[in-house]
Amino acid sequence: MDAQRFDNLAKALAGRLSRRRALRGAGAAASAGLLASVGAGSGPARVMAQDGGDEPVYTIIRRYALDGPAREVRRALLQGYVEDACAAEGFIAYFAVEDEDDDFATVAVFRSQQDFENFSTAEANWIAQNLGTLLPAPEETVSGDAYVHVGAPEMFTNTCPGSPPVPTVAPSAPTATAVPSGPTPTPQPACTSQGCVCATGTRRACDRGLVCCATTDTLGGPGICQPREVCNPTDCPENGEACPATCNAGDACPGCCSGYCNADDVCADPPEPPCTGEGCDCITGTQNPCDAGLVCCGTTGTPGGPGTCLTEAECNPPCTGEGCDCTTGTQNPCDTGLICCGTTGTPGGPGTCQTEAECTPPCTSEGCDCNGGVQGNCDAGLVCCQEGESIPGGPGTCVPEAECAPPPCTGQGCDCNGGVLGACDAGLVCCQEGVAIPGGAGTCQPEDQCPPPPCTGEGCACNGGVQGNCDAGLVCCQGGEPIPGGAGTCVAEAECAPPPCTTEGCPCNGGVQGACADGLICCQTDPSVPGGPGTCQAEAFCGPPPCTDNGGGCDATCNWGDACAGCCSGFCNDTGVCDDEPAAPVVCTSAGCACATGTEAPCDEGLTCCATGDLLGGPGVCQASC
Repeated sequence: MDAQRFDNLAKALAGRLSRRRALRGAGAAASAGLLASVGAGSGPARVMAQDGGDEPVYTIIRRYALDGPAREVRRALLQGYVEDACAAEGFIAYFAVEDEDDDFATVAVFRSQQDFENFSTAEANWIAQNLGTLLPAPEETVSGDAYVHVGAPEMFTNTCPGSPPVPTVAPSAPTATAVPSGPTPTPQPACTSQGCVCATGTRRACDRGLVCCATTDTLGGPGICQPREVCNPTDCPENGEACPATCNAGDACPGCCSGYCNADDVCADPPEPPCTGEGCDCITGTQNPCDAGLVCCGTTGTPGGPGTCLTEAECNPPCTGEGCDCTTGTQNPCDTGLICCGTTGTPGGPGTCQTEAECTPPCTSEGCDCNGGVQGNCDAGLVCCQEGESIPGGPGTCVPEAECAPPPCTGQGCDCNGGVLGACDAGLVCCQEGVAIPGGAGTCQPEDQCPPPPCTGEGCACNGGVQGNCDAGLVCCQGGEPIPGGAGTCVAEAECAPPPCTTEGCPCNGGVQGACADGLICCQTDPSVPGGPGTCQAEAFCGPPPCTDNGGGCDATCNWGDACAGCCSGFCNDTGVCDDEPAAPVVCTSAGCACATGTEAPCDEGLTCCATGDLLGGPGVCQASC
C-alpha cells in the first residue's frame, strides 16, 4: 500500500474527530506543504476490500483543542517535524487538519504499528522541545489498522523535503499544478524558562537555576523546566529554615517543604484560610464574611459587631410561641399545644398563638354560670346570683342585680369564711370564734365583739394570700410552697424566700387574694368549688367552668335528687351521681282515675271525686256524678 491510496480515508476519518462539528477544510498550509494537490473527484479511484489480499497500514488520528491559533502549530510542524517524519522507517503519509474554529487534528500513516512506535520516542522529544507551549495533550486518539484505503494516483505526489522532482508527464496527460513553496519561516527561540517542556539529558535545556525535571522514566525523555527543589522535593528546607532565593516572603513557595514562605522569609505552614462556613465567627456589616447561602447573624444587635455564620432561617426564625402573631388556616403556624386564635373571625385572617382554652373566652354574659364572690365572674351590670345561698362563694347565674333575690346573708350573725372579700357587710368582720388561722368558718360580727382575735404576729401560723393573715410589715411565708393559699408562718418579707409563683401559668387556689400577679386571675380547674386549684391566666382567657358527665360523682355544691349546675346534665340523682333529670310522673285525672276527696281539682273539668268510703279526704274515683 502506498501513500497515494490514503487520501480519501484520511478525510473520512478526520470528520469523526471534532465533538462540536466536523473539521471542515483540509489544513491549508500543513496539508498543502505535504500533499502536492490533494483533492477528490478527478480521475478514477481504486477501492480495495481487504480479505487476505493487501496488508493493512497502521493509522493514528489525534484531536486537539488548541488554546492559541492553529497557524503557530502549523509553522512549527513545517520547521522540522515533517523532515523527521519523512525520514522515519515505514512512514507513508502525514496530514494536519484544522477547521475555522481552530480545532486541530493530525493523521499519521505508517507501514506497521512497530514502525510508528520506533518513531514515537523521537516524536515525543521533538514535540516537547518545539510545541510544549502550543500543543496540549490530545483530547481524543483513534488508532488501528486501515484495511480499506483508496486514492487518486495522479492527484497524490511525494511532497517530503528532498524528494525527487515530479517527472514530466506526456503531452496528452494533464499536468498537475505544483504548489510553490513559501518563504522559510524564521526559527523561534526554544522555550527554556520555568514551565517549558524540555528533553532530559540535553545540555542547557533550561535557564540558569532550573533543571529539566523528567515527566517519564525514559532516559533522555521529555520533562518540564522547574527549580531543583521543586523537582526534588526531598531536598526542600523544613519549617524554620530560610526560604530559597526563588521564593517571595509571605507567599506560596514550592521550594519550602510546606509550600509557603512567611513574612520573615522563613519556611512555615501556610496560614489557615478564614472560617466562613456555618457556625463560624464573623463581623456584621462586612463584605462576604460567610459562605454563599449564609448570613452573618449578629449576637449583640450592634451593627459591625460580632456574629455567627448561619442560614437566614436560623438567624431569623419565625415567632411561633405563645403570643406570637399568626395567620389562621395556615399549616403549623404555632408551637405544639398552641393554636392560631383569630382576632377578626375571618378564616385566613390575622390571629395570635394561644392555648385552645385561652382562645375560647369564658361565658360572663347574662345567664352564664358563675361562682359568687369571684371578681370578673359576670359582665358589667350583672352579678353572680346564688339563688338563695347564704354563704358567698357558691354557684350561681349572671343576672342583673335587681333580679337577684334573695342575696346572700352578709349581715351580723350570718355565716361566713374568714378572709373572703365581701363575706360581711361594712363594719363587720368574719369572726372565726377562736380559730387561730384566718380563712376558717365564722360569723359576721362587729370587730370589737370578736374575741379572741386570730394570731397575726411574727411566727403565727397563717394561710398564704388571705387578707389580714399577718400584721402590717409581715407576710405569710409558705416555706417555699409555689401555690399561694398554702400553710405558712408570719415573717418579715425580707426573710421569706423564695416567694410563691404568681405569674402566668403558675398554680394557684381560687378566691385567694394575691394568688396571681396584677392583670391575672386564678382560673380554677373546677370553678364550682370555691377556693379550688387552678392556674394564673389573663381574665379574658380563663375558660368556662367544666362540668361532670353522667355517671360521675356530683360535686360538693350539688344536692342529691335535685338540680346541679356542676353536672353537664344539670341534675344529681338520689345516689349522688350526675344523671338525666327523671320525667315528671303522669297524674291520672280523667274519668275512672283514683283521686283524693277534698283536694283542689283532683279530676278533669266536669268530673267529681266521688268518695269510695266514709272517710273525709279519703280515696275516691273521678266520675261525672256521684
